[in-house]
Amino acid sequence: MQINAYVCPQCGAPLSVEENATFATCPKCGTHLKITYSQNENAAPPKNNNVRQFVTNEGVVVGTAVVPPNYEIEAVYEALWRSEMVPIYYGLKATRDDHRVFMCAYSKELFHDIKNAFLKGMIKLVDAHARSGYEKFKEPDAYLIQEANKIAGVPLTLVGKAQLPSNLGKNPNIAKKLLYDDINNYALFTEMKPEVVSEYTDSVLYRFSGKLKDKDIFVLCGMDYEGAELAYTKPVFSGLLAKAKAKKNGGNTAFGHSNKHVDHIMFGPQWLYFCMYYADAEQDAFNTFMPFINSIVPDQGLNQRAQKMFESKFAAISQQIAYNQARAQQNMINLQMNQQRLAQTLQNNANAMSDMIMDSWNQKMASDSRISQARSEATMGVNTYTNSYGQNVQVSVVADHVYENQYGNVYGVSGNEIDQDVLNQINWKKLDK
Repeated sequence: MQINAYVCPQCGAPLSVEENATFATCPKCGTHLKITYSQNENAAPPKNNNVRQFVTNEGVVVGTAVVPPNYEIEAVYEALWRSEMVPIYYGLKATRDDHRVFMCAYSKELFHDIKNAFLKGMIKLVDAHARSGYEKFKEPDAYLIQEANKIAGVPLTLVGKAQLPSNLGKNPNIAKKLLYDDINNYALFTEMKPEVVSEYTDSVLYRFSGKLKDKDIFVLCGMDYEGAELAYTKPVFSGLLAKAKAKKNGGNTAFGHSNKHVDHIMFGPQWLYFCMYYADAEQDAFNTFMPFINSIVPDQGLNQRAQKMFESKFAAISQQIAYNQARAQQNMINLQMNQQRLAQTLQNNANAMSDMIMDSWNQKMASDSRISQARSEATMGVNTYTNSYGQNVQVSVVADHVYENQYGNVYGVSGNEIDQDVLNQINWKKLDK
């Protein structure tokens, strides 16, 4: 089966159309095209023979783009989580055969500046979250200038700024949809639905000048940028914290570009484009760079691979969150059981202490009673005895021995103790104190 290469009339992206096909869909802008043929195929979309495929040295196809035949091309690919939610990173490079023009395009990067301490802590608890991609927010201008200096490797001076005529620049609704896809995907990762405080999408192109080996060079640097300020909670500030926030933000506890409370700033380029050239090659560079950035079509296999990696990471994050929640719930159950055991121990200790206090009190009262009785007996000159019927009987202290007869009568006797045989005969028994 023959495959013909054409160009989308809507966005300029290359189309791969099967022979005799009557319909085609642009993979870049989604435009549905009806294809009609005459005998000489004059009605078919015009072919673009400069559509070239970018393949890494390892054989990974990253995409296609329009590049003249006198340019050497190169592809780069990394299956690494360079930032949260971006599992792969790839690029397309093209260099003119005399090395006086170099251009490249790099795929999406997405950064996160987390303001909310709770969200920071939650992310740290889940090891499956990518640790890269969390950094301080950079304004789009500052980010683009930073990247331009990296590419050139020499100091650059900004000499011009314009709108980038890229596909996303021409289709702001698509750019906005991609931004909201990222917001919703991040909400899946964190299991927290944010409020979009402000949003921003733009396609910008900067022109810089500089010196390379004492020769004038220029750098065109552009990007399809997205940014959003998100809020998960309402601001709650008090005391010194409120004053500090107010002082930092001009008397207002709100912060962010929208002058409202923000917990998270998401930002970064959907695409980043560079073209570096010497002054005498400016016209060719411009004529080559614009078709290049408008015709980039990522390989469908990359999208499928990225989606699988995203789903795998989401499953890992969900699994670890579920594990952490189960662990936290078990810890709570253990804590409640420990609290119950502690409460029971404290109650047992309190009961034991109460019993000890009551026993001590009873012993003291008995002791006090005995002391009181002894004092009373000493005052009256008597001793107290208990007869067989449980009755207390007082006998003069001058009695050396006390006896009880068979009728319960008690007698005190001074002098010698009565012989036991005599006591048995008269049915008396001796009483002890």
